[in-house]
Amino acid sequence: MQEKLWKAALEDLPLGRQYYYDQAGSTNDIAAGLLDEGVPDLSLVLADEQTEGRGRSGRGWITPRGVALAFSVILRPGGGDIAPGLGLLSGLGGVAVCKALQVNYALPAELKWPNDVLVNGKKIAGILPELHWIGNRLRGVILGIGINVFPESVPPSEDLNFPATSVVTEHGGEVSRPELLANVLSELLDWYPRLNSGGVLRAWEENLAFKGERVRLDAGGGSHVEGRVLGLNLDGSLRLRIGPGEEQSFQVGEIRIRAVDISPK
Repeated sequence: MQEKLWKAALEDLPLGRQYYYDQAGSTNDIAAGLLDEGVPDLSLVLADEQTEGRGRSGRGWITPRGVALAFSVILRPGGGDIAPGLGLLSGLGGVAVCKALQVNYALPAELKWPNDVLVNGKKIAGILPELHWIGNRLRGVILGIGINVFPESVPPSEDLNFPATSVVTEHGGEVSRPELLANVLSELLDWYPRLNSGGVLRAWEENLAFKGERVRLDAGGGSHVEGRVLGLNLDGSLRLRIGPGEEQSFQVGEIRIRAVDISPK
């Protein structure tokens, strides 16, 4: 990894400390150790290759060398308590990625609840927030983000549980990974102070994929529910209409979401 190139791209951003690795098991795990050491708010851990990354429900997220972005940002409550917005953390990361892709690459990015970013109906990025507590006190949050940048970063179709794509594939032009990282972090810095003000929730809802469509929510163990996406609650949970006059909410972290095929058979 050419560390100087990455630092140059980020030099104008008010980040905490920055840690760069040619190869890492999991940037979230490294960030958790740094959190214990007391590194400041908005510190960054970036790996050129990630061998033991993870997504939701313990699924793997492997990042091949030189073709994707795998990074974690350490968030600390500090003087501004983020506790009321804890359910919106996936939305915070998702909005940052979504806006960066929309503004800088003219991509029609959407947010697939609870923690994926889609472009043209295919997954292009994933968000994994992990909360760290001491007793009942929030010590900090690790916000892990993985983005498929080049086509080589997309796993084989047989390894996917949802169609996937890359920024280069959808953009159709050259993409600089350091520049993309800077764009995402710039958006994150912009939206982070608005976590509790309603701004993140509004942006999440405005860019929510499948809104108004029927979907299938898989809760594991073979159980599932189908309904029409109505939107989000104040805590970031998903609102579904599952029958005439019947609405139900689902918390972040409980379920996976897929569009229901309602085409004629």
